[in-house]
Amino acid sequence: MSATKYDSGKPKLSLISPDVLLLLLPSTVPTELKGIVHRVSKAAHSTEETGYRYNLSQAIIGLRDYLSPPLSILEITKGLEYGLVKYHRNNWKEGMEWSRVLDAALRHLVLGPCMNEQLDESGNTHYAHALCMLMFAYEYIDMTQYNDIYPEKDVADE
Repeated sequence: MSATKYDSGKPKLSLISPDVLLLLLPSTVPTELKGIVHRVSKAAHSTEETGYRYNLSQAIIGLRDYLSPPLSILEITKGLEYGLVKYHRNNWKEGMEWSRVLDAALRHLVLGPCMNEQLDESGNTHYAHALCMLMFAYEYIDMTQYNDIYPEKDVADE
């Protein structure tokens, strides 16, 4: 499966600075969600692993608390089940560019409050997909061979 096929024409929100991205969000977006979007965007702009890990974990915790812990687990499960059907089991463990995962998470976080409806294709909420993307991005911290944010950490050099 080519990343181009599924990402073609979709905005790379991680290229926008965290503060500008917040300014672009509609005023109707709840403050808690703005904070989560800001954390994910800051993770995408982090220049060190510590900042990336911290901002990403805070975003996951924030979205979990926004949805409620039991609902967030259910939403992640829905997202994973959809991925199982569309791709294959644990395909995300094969890795992909971190920026691709963060862009997808940001798109779903921004679309969630703007489109108070389920996704047409999957039937899941945007938050289900955002939580999955954030979980993948967090898991990739320890899988440095898929890291495109810190290209100087090349696995072949280790």
